Amino acid sequence: MSTSGQSRRGELRSLEQAVAYRNRHVVDRFVERYPLPRDEAEDLFVETLRWLWLCARASTDERAPAVFIDDCMALLDEMWHTFVLFTQEYTDYCDANLGGYVHHAPTTVEDKQRTALERDRDPDGFREQKEVRLRALYEYVYDQLGEETLLKWYSTYPERYPPAFVQSILNPGPSTPTTENPNEQEGADRQARREEPPGQRTVLA
Repeated sequence: MSTSGQSRRGELRSLEQAVAYRNRHVVDRFVERYPLPRDEAEDLFVETLRWLWLCARASTDERAPAVFIDDCMALLDEMWHTFVLFTQEYTDYCDANLGGYVHHAPTTVEDKQRTALERDRDPDGFREQKEVRLRALYEYVYDQLGEETLLKWYSTYPERYPPAFVQSILNPGPSTPTTENPNEQEGADRQARREEPPGQRTVLA
């Protein structure tokens, strides 16, 4: 799970303005590292901009819940990582569109240990707390970004990018089958995603 913080400098632009930005170099870098079709990578980049806008919006909204990336959005998180690597472009984008730099705060070892202790100490209470936090986040995403984005992030993504598929491309092993023809490999990747049962695992910090 990743969360965000923000250094405020200017005004938050409209969502439409924020998601109109494009950077082919970021997408190029992403597809070099992860075996996704370019059209899906470009779509993930736009959704990442949408997520960054939500983080910036939440930082100025006293009623906003905790905003965090759920495990079903792991590839969006990887696109965020990729964008951050282009430090000047990322900083300029944040300053121009989001009112300031949106910091990426990944889950630390201490966070994971604390979460495990809380889960082991009171499994039922931990599960209830998780459901409350997720429900609040879903409602906020719906209110700020609409039903289409809510369904895409928390319904379509878990089906399109199930945990086994995400792990296979984030941590590819030597036994991963490949084909000599890139088009055939892309078809195999898509078929694997269709056959894998959808799933969602949430880790809260």
